[in-house]
Amino acid sequence: MLLVTNSRRDDVRDFAVAVTQALQSAGIHVRMSRDEIEEFHDRGGDPTPSWIPIDPDEHGADGCELVIVLGGDGAILRGAERARSASVPLLGINLGRVGFLAEAEREDVDVVVRAIVDRDWQMEERTTLDVSLHVAGAEVFRTWALNDVSIEKAAREHMVEILVEIDGRPVSRWGCDGV
Repeated sequence: MLLVTNSRRDDVRDFAVAVTQALQSAGIHVRMSRDEIEEFHDRGGDPTPSWIPIDPDEHGADGCELVIVLGGDGAILRGAERARSASVPLLGINLGRVGFLAEAEREDVDVVVRAIVDRDWQMEERTTLDVSLHVAGAEVFRTWALNDVSIEKAAREHMVEILVEIDGRPVSRWGCDGV
């Protein structure tokens, strides 16, 4: 498992320790970014579980069965970057304020951990957006989005021309200041 958190929040640290200890007691190895581990050590000291440190890049989920995110939508979006690159499912547990992208809430942690240990969970496909930027007909940038995309013009005196396609088929085109 790869655990992704908002390590700057003290309450998240406590949840991360509890979740990790529960998973480790069931024989499940838990990876975490070196940066997050260092942040937890700096903020809270011991006791800290034996997380398997990984480099803080997008390939940390390679070989994992599941990416577990403890935090709000921002942490879930960071976790989604890692999960997507490894084609690994993601489970978000909302410890933030909004949590639109989360599957479970803070009070569900014990039930969720038990389901993970028992491998009693199902995947649900989520739609993502492929995003590309073309200038003078040439692609200059490509990414993807889980939640939303913002497009803004670079120069105040010009409009930006937007073309929306679904599955390669043009749906709408318009000029505007931004979307």
